Amino acid sequence: MVTIFDVARHAGASSSTVSYVLNGTRRISCEGTFESTAGPLARILADRPRTTGFVVQNEAAIGPLLSPLHSSGRSVPADASVVALCPEQLAEQHAPALTAVSGPTRELGRVAVPGSPALTRHRFGTGQGWYLSTRLDDADYGTLVGRLVKEGGVEPDVPGLPAGVEAVTRRAADGRRWDVLINHATGTVPLPRPTHDLLTGTTAHELPPGGCAVLRGH
Repeated sequence: MVTIFDVARHAGASSSTVSYVLNGTRRISCEGTFESTAGPLARILADRPRTTGFVVQNEAAIGPLLSPLHSSGRSVPADASVVALCPEQLAEQHAPALTAVSGPTRELGRVAVPGSPALTRHRFGTGQGWYLSTRLDDADYGTLVGRLVKEGGVEPDVPGLPAGVEAVTRRAADGRRWDVLINHATGTVPLPRPTHDLLTGTTAHELPPGGCAVLRGH
């Protein structure tokens, strides 16, 4: 259990100060959609127009929160601070990059429900369903997804892409194919081979951070 004294010690503040801050907060539940976030945000700003800080526990609500904040004339982080309880990699994908607070996932997984499984598999007919009831770090999540992909015989449409690059393939009825590549990584990544980018009309050798390319598939 985390007490107010633990928070104060971590923040370098007195327990009375932390108690005042916590008692002055307002908690709002939302599903993470734009509609479920914009309404509560509007009520908060109407009731407490001097609000300058938001802590987001639902990862899906980060994007829907930033958009109406900007529309209300509040700039992040100049006018409003947003702290997200999520992995740093996810927080850095937003513009501007947000402050992230990530918990000790393995420790939380061990103590959350003692004696209960964190990962289960149910076989039914020729298929199977997996249920993950905890949050894994990037390495463990990659290991799990890699196993599922291998067992399912899934092959990438565009092999050889580096980590962080999303590939979406679109096919026409006549057999033509286009590969849309999006670089979600924070650095420039090389492409498996130089290829013609339909967006720029030039030969693409790499993708910058946040870059996109449309390639004619083979």
